[in-house]
Amino acid sequence: MYRTIKVTLIIGIVLLLLLAACDRVPIPVTGDEAPPPEEEALAAEAEEPVVPDTATPTDEPTATPTSEPPTEEPRVTPTPLPPPVHTDFPGGAIYYDAQQVSDCPSGGSRKEGEPVYVGTGCDVWEQNILERPLDMTLVGYNPNLDIVQQQFGNYAGWYYARMLVYQDPFTATDLNNTYGIEIDLDIDNDGDLLIYVINPESLDENAWSAERVYVWEDRDDDVGGATRVAADDAPFEGTGYEVKLFESGYGDDPDLAWARIAPAANYAVEFAFKDELIGGNGTFLWWMWAGKDVFFPGMFDYVDTMLDTETYDLDNTCRWLFGIPPQDLANICPYYKPGPESAPGQCFCPPCNDPTGAQCPPCSCP
Repeated sequence: MYRTIKVTLIIGIVLLLLLAACDRVPIPVTGDEAPPPEEEALAAEAEEPVVPDTATPTDEPTATPTSEPPTEEPRVTPTPLPPPVHTDFPGGAIYYDAQQVSDCPSGGSRKEGEPVYVGTGCDVWEQNILERPLDMTLVGYNPNLDIVQQQFGNYAGWYYARMLVYQDPFTATDLNNTYGIEIDLDIDNDGDLLIYVINPESLDENAWSAERVYVWEDRDDDVGGATRVAADDAPFEGTGYEVKLFESGYGDDPDLAWARIAPAANYAVEFAFKDELIGGNGTFLWWMWAGKDVFFPGMFDYVDTMLDTETYDLDNTCRWLFGIPPQDLANICPYYKPGPESAPGQCFCPPCNDPTGAQCPPCSCP
């Protein structure tokens, strides 16, 4: 009987344990507790993002292009031009009395430290008549820009031109500016050729030189703008003197043009150029320029490209005819017109084309 009770008790305990196992509730995990390793691994696998099935890039190096990269061209230093060789030199300058004309001498009435007086009719911007050998203050006078006389001549295949500047008692003569000539070959009141020299003071003393001598040509005939001589209201759209024929002996003819300070007068600049430059044309209109700055050939005429109120240190002359008698042209220099011949014992001075008479040459009777 004791054995029967013992077996019954064991069987009862086993049944109770089986019932407890079926009714077990899981215990929540707190912050201080970690899940078992197996559960942690399963959770990590569940949280991993799904990676698309794409190709994985390889570590193979990128292919190098078969063509070589362009190489930089080596810089070429320009070879200096050999100095021009001169074989044909101008001789002694020859001038004609009939080719000597005067220009307004602004320095004649000046007093040191006072504004310079410019004579009536000597400076008319609208007509391209410039008498401005002074700065914007009208006190800074430069006598080396004040042209007072000009003259022309020719001899043995050469043409000669010279300008005289004002000899100022207060200032030493120093021809270190820019001086030039304009030539109108077809006498239509606009320049066809521009010849100039920069700083003739630095040239060999009184010797003809091609250094810093320039010759420019206007081949498209637009110097002067829409209205010849007069200042244009519309902006200038031309090219001025656009073709450089000669520079310091470089050009088709190294002996084409020359300049110097006159041997007999240190206040005079002289030019010489070959007859070939004007094509053997013995009839033309000419006038002269003096400026503090280097000339800008592409900006001629200055009255078409610059402002009246900002243009100073510049002087040009009236115009004169070579090869034919004077006639009424724009900006022609004053001259006596032909009149009736004087009767025996009488003297007659013909009228001058200058209404004021201030610039007319003297009329003398024999």
